[in-house]
Amino acid sequence: MARNHRDEAIVALIDRDLARAADDYTRAAYGTLAGVECEGDGRDLLGENARWAGFALSYLLLAGACYRANGENDRAAARCRAGIAVARDLQSAVLADPLDRACCAEFVGDFRVVGDVDSAIDAGTDTDGDNEMDAERNAAAYEEAADAYEAATAKADDPLSWASEPMASGAYRGPHQIARNGSHSFEWDEMHGSDPDSLAYLARRPRFKRSRLPAAVEGIVETGYVHPPRGTTEHNNATWRCPNCERSEVNWIAGETICLDCSVRMEEQ
Repeated sequence: MARNHRDEAIVALIDRDLARAADDYTRAAYGTLAGVECEGDGRDLLGENARWAGFALSYLLLAGACYRANGENDRAAARCRAGIAVARDLQSAVLADPLDRACCAEFVGDFRVVGDVDSAIDAGTDTDGDNEMDAERNAAAYEEAADAYEAATAKADDPLSWASEPMASGAYRGPHQIARNGSHSFEWDEMHGSDPDSLAYLARRPRFKRSRLPAAVEGIVETGYVHPPRGTTEHNNATWRCPNCERSEVNWIAGETICLDCSVRMEEQ
């Protein structure tokens, strides 16, 4: 089966090869941004299809997460600084929709947390090694996003529909995978709340991440692993058994059949 670089990254995660996964997520990010693969295939992500760049940003974020979990902190920071630069460029010079632009600020918060980066790329300042100051800067990026969402939502016709558009989906996908199968995992409704007509529906996204994403990143650093994403799943499928936990919870992703819980290859019965 022909695989794109995102699929190759997922297979690398199944193989427990974080360095390879990080490299392939990097390739997926730039291939998507260039319009030659994944969600960017055939699209102009620096032009009329710019909102699809949310997926390219998600792959840079996942590359950073994989490097970080693998102990390659400098490479994680490099990917996340690149992500901040792309997000800010899209926000200031390319995207027209105020909700998409707000999402770029949300991405900036994500990249700061995952890469553990200072504000040099964003504000032209030097790092001071002050963890408390870095936390304040992370919070500021998320609050910028929340404020922008509230302002844009007041004028938007359908915030619920926008939340499933490419920018928003990309900004959900990366953190969701980073937190997956850990004690800080979360689902869509938990991040957004239950009232799509509320001004808080979209503003909740960055504020939720501010409280949950740092702990999720600590989790992947401690375990040294990032789980593959959830694909097509089936519970209690008697045809397949996990050799690790012996359960029959199946996740089909990137042409592989793996355990939904352990992310190891299943054995056919």
